[in-house]
Amino acid sequence: MRKGLSTVLTVAICCIAILGFIVYNKPPLYHSQSYVFGTLVDISIYGEPEERAKSLSNEIMQDFQHLHHQLHAWKPVSENQVSELGALNLAFASQNKPLNISPLMIEVLQDATKLSKQSNGLFNPTIGHLIGTWGFQADEFAATSVDDKKISALVSANPSMDDIVVTNNSAYSTNSSVKL
Repeated sequence: MRKGLSTVLTVAICCIAILGFIVYNKPPLYHSQSYVFGTLVDISIYGEPEERAKSLSNEIMQDFQHLHHQLHAWKPVSENQVSELGALNLAFASQNKPLNISPLMIEVLQDATKLSKQSNGLFNPTIGHLIGTWGFQADEFAATSVDDKKISALVSANPSMDDIVVTNNSAYSTNSSVKL
């Protein structure tokens, strides 16, 4: 009986030791959060020391914040400066007035055009005026009365990615109803 108890006790101690070793040597999990593009972003980094994970997480969040400031559709970067996307939308409203744009914006427009064509126009990021009319382009959503005539006019204007012309690092729209 003692021999059996001794064996069970030895196995139990070995299991506890192995489990303790596994838990002790488990790679760390670093977690951070930030609010970007109107969405809570969670970053989890597994297997890196905390300082490196924190550095990587900060770098990712800085990239997201840069994109947030560059590509925000309605929120200005500062009191006196609109985002690059905001400036582009203002140029589109002036119809046929080219605006110099960054390589990133050129890539975004090319990708959006490709996706729009692949979806036969079902993906249409140029309907910003229509979305704004419904009250969605705001940090705080508030119920608004919908102006049916304005919506009909915007739908009739039929903005599309085909209305955007990108040449020589600049872009313009042939349709003033385009708003990204």
